[in-house]
Amino acid sequence: MGRDAAIWARPGLDLRSRLLVTLAALTAGGHLDELEVHVRAALRHGVAAEEVKEALLQCAVSCSPPAVRAAYAVARRVIAEEGGQGGQEEAAEPQP
Repeated sequence: MGRDAAIWARPGLDLRSRLLVTLAALTAGGHLDELEVHVRAALRHGVAAEEVKEALLQCAVSCSPPAVRAAYAVARRVIAEEGGQGGQEEAAEPQP
């Protein structure tokens, strides 16, 4: 088992929690390409679109506003592509 797989398989956090922590870490680091992959994975593993958006908004407390706005834009696009809420009808972007 590879290092990454071993970390994802550890006890202590369920998959939903691990995915949300990963979204926050990728947002903080500005890793938007990886964020896109993990937002899609979170949605496909049962994390609600609203939970994804709230996790990213929570990052506004300790991350740079530009990083959060960029991450939120990626998440909204992926959510819309996946058929969830997050399209044009929602607020333009967070105001951290």
